[in-house]
Amino acid sequence: MYSLGDSGFLILAPGKVSFMSPAQTHAFNTPYQLSKLTERMKAQNRIFGNSAQISETPAQSDVTNHKLHHGELVIFATDGVLDNLSGMDILKIVQPIMEKRGYWSAASSANQGVESREAIVKADKRRDPKEEKNIANLPSELAYAIMRNAKIAGLDTRRDGPFAKEVHKYFPNEEYHGGKPDDIAVIVALAIQDGNPKAKL
Repeated sequence: MYSLGDSGFLILAPGKVSFMSPAQTHAFNTPYQLSKLTERMKAQNRIFGNSAQISETPAQSDVTNHKLHHGELVIFATDGVLDNLSGMDILKIVQPIMEKRGYWSAASSANQGVESREAIVKADKRRDPKEEKNIANLPSELAYAIMRNAKIAGLDTRRDGPFAKEVHKYFPNEEYHGGKPDDIAVIVALAIQDGNPKAKL
């Protein structure tokens, strides 16, 4: 998978964050920027004395390879999410939904040492039209829940999210608290093996 800047992705399994992409930054709060500066823009920057120009290309993305197991989730999110919710925060949002909808079991989430594929419960492979509709709606339901919680956290002036903790790390004397309102975008993908969403984790 490719990631660039402070947008990123997570891989979630029952009860654990399997992977979270690190942010690419030039310095604190100065992320890589996917952009192409025209000659006119460069000239304008020089007029205003700005010699440092941040402009990255897709070739500068971090590239990682992952083997997904049945029922694992991949969450793609912008910094409006990741500055306000940690990986564990996001897991706590999606876990109850996955359990309620019957795709993750509470037993498998409690046993984090078991590989996801070993926690699969075999189910009837006959296609259920209602089930297919439910599975089609699941990613949008999860994305909405993450987006809603990220927005609430971003507007909360008392709860220190990941961004506030980074501020305290780099600027210990800075009195910054609460969330960080920013643009929010979320995409959720669910790994399904052999086209059988009813096989549970």
